[in-house]
Amino acid sequence: MISFLRFLLGCFPALLFSQEQLGFDNLYLNIGTTINIYYRGGTNFPGIKAFVGVGGIKQIDSKYGNYMMSVGMNVGIYNKSLGNSLILLKQDNQIDFTSSLFFGPASSHINEKFPLYKNLRTINNLPFYNLRFGNEGLAMLGVNFIMNNHIRHQTVGAIVLNYKNLSINYYNDGGMPLNLLGLGDSFDRWWTGGGGIYYHSVRKNNLFELTFDQFTGYERQYFELATRLGMDVQDYSIFSDIKPDTIGTRYNVTGFRSGNNYNSSSYTLRCFINESLAINLGVIGSLRGNNPEGERLWGVQDLIHNAMKIAIHPNFDANRILVGLTFNHFNPIK
Repeated sequence: MISFLRFLLGCFPALLFSQEQLGFDNLYLNIGTTINIYYRGGTNFPGIKAFVGVGGIKQIDSKYGNYMMSVGMNVGIYNKSLGNSLILLKQDNQIDFTSSLFFGPASSHINEKFPLYKNLRTINNLPFYNLRFGNEGLAMLGVNFIMNNHIRHQTVGAIVLNYKNLSINYYNDGGMPLNLLGLGDSFDRWWTGGGGIYYHSVRKNNLFELTFDQFTGYERQYFELATRLGMDVQDYSIFSDIKPDTIGTRYNVTGFRSGNNYNSSSYTLRCFINESLAINLGVIGSLRGNNPEGERLWGVQDLIHNAMKIAIHPNFDANRILVGLTFNHFNPIK
């Protein structure tokens, strides 16, 4: 942990004070937080994510076309949110340090009145915008590196597409086509996949964002084994110790960091009131339900795994409604 903190203290000043050396066209500081309240029956509780980060973009004009490079670094903490233990009695504080590098073709046109009005994330572990631009269109490919205080280190690739006011992003730690490019570590655990649709507005930066995110627990080499054996659903050995309570959101499990205690998914809609503040509405949980024909799947990752006949991760998280606020503040770095 001490080495992790030293690494952060060394990286952030280097990026903050190296604009001239790196030649960024735009360098900015982004701080913010998300606070959501989760509702289900008589069990209501808040969750929080807070972060600080630095991002920069570089326009590259050449005889072969126009391109853009983007880099970002942020550190944040989250508790009782997607990515935390489902055992509510545990104070499972997670700290992520995320760095990203993206590159791709971009239009040369930039809105001079609103030079940086399109905000995007290439991974949704924290509400940090590592892409800010004003180009009319772009297509970028890149990678997110995550270091975690509980050794949940991973590499996640992503694709970003934008045209005018509409953007789409997709991230995955090993799904098609990112696995062919070697941009993910392909372990299918932790921040395994997700994406979003963003609609931008010069008055509010983003008018709205609709995102899906999947967080998956991990038992070493079990996903690979289950897939090769043709198992429909993985059966973590820890399941024999699970005793759901009456509400279904907490578990009496020996060792709360076991893989199954993290499996959860979410759909989130963010509607922006102004440049900095958004209202969050969504659903989080297993995103599964029962009907007379069997279990119904609603999560994007489960639907993809089911269609491709890949093992599905067990998920006992109770479905809950989420309501909250997200605050983001941007400050240019001269």
